Amino acid sequence: MSRKFLTFLGTSAYKPACYTLTSDKPGCETSFVQTAVINFWGPFDESYIFVTEDAKKKNWSQLDQAIKQQCKDVSLIPIDIPDGKNETEIWEIFSILRSHISSNDVVVFDVTHSFRSIPILTLACIQYMRALESVQLERIVYGAWEARTPYKVNYESNDPPPQAPIFDLTPFVELMDWSYAISEFDKYGHIDQLRHLVKKDGNTSLMTKKLQQNLSAVVDHMTNLQKEILNCRGRTISKGERLAGIISNLKKLKKNIQDLPPAFQPLLEKLESKLIKLTGPPDISTSDEVRRGFGAVDWCLSHGLIQQAYTIFQESLITHFCQLEDLDYRNRDHRVLSAQAASTFNKDQKDWFLPAKEHPEIIRAIHTKVGNRMFELFESLSDNRNDINHAKMNSTKNPESLEKDINEVFLKVVGQLFSGRKDSSS
Repeated sequence: MSRKFLTFLGTSAYKPACYTLTSDKPGCETSFVQTAVINFWGPFDESYIFVTEDAKKKNWSQLDQAIKQQCKDVSLIPIDIPDGKNETEIWEIFSILRSHISSNDVVVFDVTHSFRSIPILTLACIQYMRALESVQLERIVYGAWEARTPYKVNYESNDPPPQAPIFDLTPFVELMDWSYAISEFDKYGHIDQLRHLVKKDGNTSLMTKKLQQNLSAVVDHMTNLQKEILNCRGRTISKGERLAGIISNLKKLKKNIQDLPPAFQPLLEKLESKLIKLTGPPDISTSDEVRRGFGAVDWCLSHGLIQQAYTIFQESLITHFCQLEDLDYRNRDHRVLSAQAASTFNKDQKDWFLPAKEHPEIIRAIHTKVGNRMFELFESLSDNRNDINHAKMNSTKNPESLEKDINEVFLKVVGQLFSGRKDSSS
């Protein structure tokens, strides 16, 4: 692993400037921004400058002299690259860039004098190497000569060099990381990338430490809730402690959202809209415990967790049946009774099994309060749930039909509970 400096040389006639990072710190007076970058962020284990043939002829000797005068013990190695005038040359530049970066390197990129498409190419190469080779981008910088002050097109020989800022563009790469992480979470429910960003060493430059702590708490609660969903921990899901922690910290994030860069705010809004669905369908006639179970089902259906969806869905409905008759949904015997109410709704009492036979008044009360249509929907899940949980070898069901079935039943059950209907055939 090495700490490397990679930069580019152009063909312009570079003018002297005092390059600065902040107004309260001394700058570096030079015609070549590379010397300022080395002075501000050096030393480096290896330093490479990528040069076209024309740039090498016009500016290399002056830059080499400036480096020797202003940056002691630094060897800036020139690397020849083509002009990038066609797709073949662009890919050649990409390959050359990549060949000078190794696994786990820490890289500082200067793109001030990049030619044409090279800044985009550089960023693509960085992202590629970060993904494949665990390369760490420490910084990507740009010396903004065009933002110099005082601004003049031409300076007299006795004018002091103008001040020109060096822009640290690293936060925009970090913004790309956050965008990717939130997109991964939104589409696939993967939270590993978000966890990595909020847990990495050092604070993110995109938000205050307090906001990062709030987001870290959201990610921690979501990580645990995901584990509960994946392992069908119905009681803890329905209890909602993880979800309460998520919502509480989301509120804190929203309260201080003005402290975020404008581009970051929509990302958090997208994250919130994703997480709030875990509270379950609004305005349906059931308890918060059941609603949270339905939120978990919706999450499973959105991310291909079909086995978990069947299990949590049926168990959430059993909780709903229990609560309609004031039974304790956490009591195993009460849950068995409620499940048997579903299996007996269209059978004569003489065909009931124990313990339903011993508690006909409870069973009939549940029958009345739930209604035939809801029981039909509940029972339609049973064969598929057994098919999945027991890996039925002689099943004719394919994965697509299993997924289609539960999505349809889920929508119908939610419709029943939303409207308060008990016997509609819809």
